[in-house]
Amino acid sequence: MFKDFMKGRHGVDEYSVFLTWVAIILLAVALIFNLEFLNTFTLILVIWAYYRVFSKNLIKRNSENYRFLATFWNPLKKNLRKFKRHTFGEKGYKYVYCKNCNQELRVPKHKGKVKVRCPKCKEKFEVRT
Repeated sequence: MFKDFMKGRHGVDEYSVFLTWVAIILLAVALIFNLEFLNTFTLILVIWAYYRVFSKNLIKRNSENYRFLATFWNPLKKNLRKFKRHTFGEKGYKYVYCKNCNQELRVPKHKGKVKVRCPKCKEKFEVRT
């Protein structure tokens, strides 16, 4: 029966999941700090997320999801991956930046001083690994 109800509707996507998680986090903050106005905002977010899930305007909902992914979610994931890679490292490699053009370069770890040539600007410099 629910399957029949959902036919032709948008369903759950990344944007609606994100809205729901933001609402849960805001609800927790509102409960901890006793902020009444956040409860209203949380309710609005949940209603918007469910509206998107049950909407029959597939083109508009897909467009919203695409904009969310392109402008917010994918760049955030990319920056988090980059932060993780720089903070914890990748097995056997260290990341440095070219002093001339700020291009990111990957060099092997535990090799002492290594001469590196930037593929972008062709600048040569030494890096300690």
